[in-house]
Amino acid sequence: MVKGGPSLNPSGRPKEALSLGKEVIAALHKAFETVGKEKYLVELALEDRKTFAALIAKVIPSEVNQTVQHTVIDLSTAMAQANQRLADMSALIDITPTQQAPTTIDATPEAEPTPIIEAPKKWR
Repeated sequence: MVKGGPSLNPSGRPKEALSLGKEVIAALHKAFETVGKEKYLVELALEDRKTFAALIAKVIPSEVNQTVQHTVIDLSTAMAQANQRLADMSALIDITPTQQAPTTIDATPEAEPTPIIEAPKKWR
């Protein structure tokens, strides 16, 4: 829009302009497939480093916006709280050793082993 005056193009951008951009991108994609994709890029890098570097500069974003959130933890307070919880739990659990005689388990084998039951013939 011209300052202080009417718009020079009141109807806006013609629809053909948008589809032309899509057609160009599709044509570039087809041409890239035709010349061999990665093979073409390797040849370009070896034969014309300046053009290859310019291509990389156009494709790789020059700026990256990233939001990082940090959480700060006061470790001394967290440790004090953990120690207090452990102390509270220790008060509920009696960990005093008892003076009981060790339990003896008889592990002598039986005189006759238990026979193994065979599966019926129709199951085999």
